[in-house]
Amino acid sequence: MSQLDNRQEATRETEEQFRSLVQGVTDYAIFMLSPAGVVTSWNVGAERIKGYRQSEILGEHFSRFYTDEDKAAGAPALILATAAREGRAEREGWRVRKDGSRFWAHVVVDAIRDEAGSLVGFAKVTRDITERKEAAAALEKANAALFQAQKMEAIGRLTGGVAHDFNNLLAVISNGLEVLAIQSRTAIDKKMIEGMRRAIDRGASLTQQLLSFARQQPLQAQVYELNGLIREFAPMLSRAGNRSTHVELALQPGEAFALVDAARFEAALLNLVVNAVDAMPTGGIVTIATETVQSDVDMAPALPVGRYVRISVG
Repeated sequence: MSQLDNRQEATRETEEQFRSLVQGVTDYAIFMLSPAGVVTSWNVGAERIKGYRQSEILGEHFSRFYTDEDKAAGAPALILATAAREGRAEREGWRVRKDGSRFWAHVVVDAIRDEAGSLVGFAKVTRDITERKEAAAALEKANAALFQAQKMEAIGRLTGGVAHDFNNLLAVISNGLEVLAIQSRTAIDKKMIEGMRRAIDRGASLTQQLLSFARQQPLQAQVYELNGLIREFAPMLSRAGNRSTHVELALQPGEAFALVDAARFEAALLNLVVNAVDAMPTGGIVTIATETVQSDVDMAPALPVGRYVRISVG
């Protein structure tokens, strides 16, 4: 056997070993494409990940793995054009299996050229990283929830401190007002003092709301008329808005009684309003609505059958 024949035989053996290696990979979809994007080879990993047997996919265009949205946007042609121009293209995105289900894929496409530099096809490697993406999304959601909890805790501490300081100031003013009331002589003096007392009472009420929100006083579930509770807390809710975002009430006519912990209810309501305001950077209206609803087993299996007050913030 000549030296040339030996080299050719060695080349064939190497190609066969490489082909066997690629065919045995199950965690990656590895396949070849023609310059036009037609599938020309298919390994076991591609069958496992994408669901097509080799006999079903050879000769088909690889764009069938893309979502309708990506196909409409020209993504299949774009990734081949990028790989042909730059030698390699790498992407992440949704891909479609044979059964129509989607998975999040990491894709690498390499251009294959002959000795003369002519494009003869593409090598495409796809990996299913759906679990990694879901884990990252779950971590991001958990971090967002932690940040929100820390933010509300910080607001609560600040609110509690301000409320205590404000309460002390009100006590000083109230004591001074009692001294003035003893010394007052005219009807005008008494009327002014009475107006000041009402202002102090209103300030004390707001202070109690602040302390309740900060969870710095005992909490106890009682029956409350929620429409009235919301109206009393409305000034605090309005302050959660800004110049371009306003809070409005759409409370049902009549009374709406429910067993709630007033402090926790107000804190949860304020939290929802703050989130709604944050979700509207360009401004808008946050509407707080109440509605009496009838719950049954089919509608809400976690709740006993009965009448409830639904609070919505939107």
